[in-house]
Amino acid sequence: MRCRQHRFFAVIMSGLFVFLTTHLFTSAAGARCTKAVKKQIERLNKSAMEDYDLLEFESAKQSLLDANRLARNKGCHDDIIAAKTYVSLAVLYIQGFKDESRGKLMFRRALRIAPKVTLDRQLATPKLMRLFNDVKDSMGLSTDSEDPGGDEPPIEKPRPVTRPKEPEKPAKGLEHKPIDEAPRKSPLEVKARVGDELGAARVVLFYKVAGMAEYAALPMQKVTEWTWKVEIPGNEVEGKMVYYYVEVRNKEGKPLAASGNAASPHIVMLTAPVPTTSGGDAETPFQGPGKKDKKKKDKKKPGDLIGIYIGLGGGLSTGYVGKWYGDLSDSQPKRPGFAMGTFDGMIEAGYFISPKMLASLFFKLGYAQSDMSEVPVLGWQVAARFRYVVLGSDPGSFFRLYAGAELGGGDIYHSLALDNKTDSFKSGPGMIIGALLGAWIGTEKVGGFIELDPKGVIDFTADTVIIDNREIQHGRQHTFSLGIAAGLYLSF
Repeated sequence: MRCRQHRFFAVIMSGLFVFLTTHLFTSAAGARCTKAVKKQIERLNKSAMEDYDLLEFESAKQSLLDANRLARNKGCHDDIIAAKTYVSLAVLYIQGFKDESRGKLMFRRALRIAPKVTLDRQLATPKLMRLFNDVKDSMGLSTDSEDPGGDEPPIEKPRPVTRPKEPEKPAKGLEHKPIDEAPRKSPLEVKARVGDELGAARVVLFYKVAGMAEYAALPMQKVTEWTWKVEIPGNEVEGKMVYYYVEVRNKEGKPLAASGNAASPHIVMLTAPVPTTSGGDAETPFQGPGKKDKKKKDKKKPGDLIGIYIGLGGGLSTGYVGKWYGDLSDSQPKRPGFAMGTFDGMIEAGYFISPKMLASLFFKLGYAQSDMSEVPVLGWQVAARFRYVVLGSDPGSFFRLYAGAELGGGDIYHSLALDNKTDSFKSGPGMIIGALLGAWIGTEKVGGFIELDPKGVIDFTADTVIIDNREIQHGRQHTFSLGIAAGLYLSF
């Protein structure tokens, strides 16, 4: 008897626990159905109907199922917003997937939640209205207020739906045909087709024109089930070429597939702008006749591809000292040889003629110390320089190797040890003929450089020095010097 009482008591307590748990859970769920949740469901419904208009039925279905799942999880399963979601699903199944039985089931679920829910007249067709009213009749609900007149069309015309003339062929992976050329100053449309197996969440176009240090990103828009496209604005399609590549990414932003990349992009050669149809010279607000000024501007454009160049740096050199002719306090170099040169500071200003060619003016000031004379000396150089990029001339290249030449004039000093002391020997003033080999490391706008600067000096003078009240003269010191320099550059 006592055992039966315990069992009865256990059953009563279990039932009470289940009742309280269910009641509390239902109350908590209802409390979670906030305005913010309803707005989120509305946004999913709206997005689904936009996809429906574009014939993106699978995408629309996924959005509506997400909205329905959110409504259940957040306690909105018996709210009018859930009923509207079921109505949208019914329209999608009937019109999009041609599944009347599933569509009628969605109508039934909607009417169970909200018997007064209506069918959006902008989406309604005679077929939809008939099926909707059939479901209401089978549930014993009145159809007088919802039936616009049997099979007559609704008062407002349904939204037009653009349907393709022929079914689109499914894409496989990322399909993109590179663009070879396009007119300057006109919008440049880029298209790509993306297969379902990639699971793409976004497709992004990266592009740049000359003068842009980094690639700009444009999200592509999905226009059909497998086609994405975007336009580069016409005012950015200028210069000689456009560099671009396309990436497919997932929801986390991780690349899934690409056509081209930053190091090896597709290149579009830009042709002459499309002629205007205005029939005359358009007036511009600042410069008067538009056509003439536009031609002048286009002529100047190749020189504006990169812009002005400024370089600042320092370095040191070593070089050849010839035999000294005459006595220098009983100390003289017995044989020619190499000696350390000066410690240098330099500045350079130039202009990019093209992405591969730079012309510039260069000034360098060098310092050397003499133990014998106890007077520091300053050498100087002024030269015109020309460089040509032999590797990495594409925009976006982080490493650009160049070679070049220089021609100018100046004094070059080298220091040589004589009897445990150091004296300085000068070559010049004379003509400097040199070569350049170096690299820019950085972006088109800012970075560092390192270069080798081998040069020869043709000495125009013979020096006369006074040592111990005697005049000592040495011959012209034609010499060779090898410098190494490093520094920073700016381009704008």
